[in-house]
Amino acid sequence: MGRRDQPDLRLYLYNFPEICGVQISLGLIRRLTEKFPGIIAGVKDSGGDPDVTADYILSFSGLRIFTGNEVDVPELNPLGLAGTVCGLANVVPAFMRHLVDARNEYEGRPLVAALREADAVLSRFPFIPSAKAIIADRMQDPNWLRHMPPMTTPPAQLRARMVADYLQWLSTGGQTTVATGQDLSATNVLPLKSA
Repeated sequence: MGRRDQPDLRLYLYNFPEICGVQISLGLIRRLTEKFPGIIAGVKDSGGDPDVTADYILSFSGLRIFTGNEVDVPELNPLGLAGTVCGLANVVPAFMRHLVDARNEYEGRPLVAALREADAVLSRFPFIPSAKAIIADRMQDPNWLRHMPPMTTPPAQLRARMVADYLQWLSTGGQTTVATGQDLSATNVLPLKSA
């Protein structure tokens, strides 16, 4: 199948130096966009350095730039960030919506502080099993606890503590109120299909 078979093909570059060992440079992005005009749609930056993400945004106004680091969203929004593709959106989607809607660092500061607290709870064990443990509890569906090796489910005692601490977060930081007055915990876990 060639380009003629998929004329509307668009690709996103995924910068994840921790996994691949190298960072996607501005020069590489420029070369790819010049060699393949109209195909590169944007970059998802999971490098964790907001300065690099800012360089992508400021250097390529025609590309959609996403961050994988949720806490950088308010800082990068004024520069033209397209949004975030992140793990915490699976656990606190309404909260993340409000963070993405924060227009600047000042508006986002209380949300970032609360988000760091939620992340601390979920970071006690690898993120995917932790997130699935929270979703399993909130949806009352143990199927969410299944994992593909090498991932494992957090031990029952750790899982129970993590869920209790998450619920505590919901009752404090998770209910951070924004200008709309909306309770962010009301829709924190959307009805998802079983894993």
